[in-house]
Amino acid sequence: MPPTPPFDRAFQRTLAHNTWSMFAVAMVIVGLRLYAQIRRLGWRGCRTDDYVMLLAAAWYTTLIVCLNVIAAGGGSNLAPPGRLQGISEEEIRERVWGSKIVVVSEQAMLNTIYTLKACLLLMYARLTAGSAYARWVRLLALYTGTGWLASQTAFLTACRPLNGYWTVPAPNAQCATLARYAIVQAVFNISSDVCMLGISLPMIAALHLPPRKKAVLGVVFGMGGFVVVAAVLTKAFNLSDVWDPRYMLWYAREASTAVWVANAPLVWPLLREWVPVLRTASRTERSLPGHKSGGPATLEAGLRAPAGTRDTGSKETLTEGGGSEKEMGLVLPVRPLPAAREGVRAPPPTPADGMSGAWGVGRIRKEVRIEVESSARGRGEGGDARYGGI
Repeated sequence: MPPTPPFDRAFQRTLAHNTWSMFAVAMVIVGLRLYAQIRRLGWRGCRTDDYVMLLAAAWYTTLIVCLNVIAAGGGSNLAPPGRLQGISEEEIRERVWGSKIVVVSEQAMLNTIYTLKACLLLMYARLTAGSAYARWVRLLALYTGTGWLASQTAFLTACRPLNGYWTVPAPNAQCATLARYAIVQAVFNISSDVCMLGISLPMIAALHLPPRKKAVLGVVFGMGGFVVVAAVLTKAFNLSDVWDPRYMLWYAREASTAVWVANAPLVWPLLREWVPVLRTASRTERSLPGHKSGGPATLEAGLRAPAGTRDTGSKETLTEGGGSEKEMGLVLPVRPLPAAREGVRAPPPTPADGMSGAWGVGRIRKEVRIEVESSARGRGEGGDARYGGI
């Protein structure tokens, strides 16, 4: 007689429909991100976080496959007390196999979340290079790495011996429920997500941009709040009833939301180009000759200033890196450049610099004029501003 499946057909269909539909959307978004990066930078111009995103996509795919395999198979060693007493040898074999898949799915979930965090931290590091926020990004990266290590340690030590994770019945409750590991993982996962919001939102507020453009950027980067909500709901549901298999639905929801949000900042410029209403909604006035704000007056002016150009009388700079970060108008406060050594004349700009101004002995004067030439479509030279910003 075949073993009784632990999951009814209705749950299997619900899980399959939810997970694969969310997976399809996530893969489209990842594909758009890679297309945007390759279109803008070329195959050889892809950055480290683009490759890390591919690793995250691989872990995410593993998670979705494992969740559906568990539901379609014979289950695992997770079952209410007394449910596994007197079961057949065939059902034990099915549950042992399913329990091993659960171990893989837990690793896939953990590594999906943390590789996505790594992608965002790498992008934040580029955006904040030379600014006061760079130190906070480094500290957050250290904390995030500590969180991954602590979660892995909790996973490897919560069930001893380790093969208790796939022993049926489990030698202790932790080998089936992973409750202690779930608590450690939740603390570091949720807190690091909140810290990312604590960096990105003040960073947007510090930009010298019109309120409407700041609001658009705030929405794009503030979508991390959805990941925090999903993570809280996942653990609240999981820990409130550890025997309920519907935790798998929440795993997929949290991971899928994280994939969507982690790619949103780099997909947005592409969507803005393709959807005219998005471009119109975030359009701002162009800079006027003689603007005296001390830095790029608008996104268009900032995009066309040479990378690394700084004005010692301004709090703004365009950091190195180019790409979508410049297209989104992310111009961060930095410390003023130190004065040149006494007796050393600063080299005048060449015509290719697109700049003109007075240059003195010993230091660069405060007044720097940047001439901006823009086309009707807002496309910059060399394709740096291909998408025209937010």
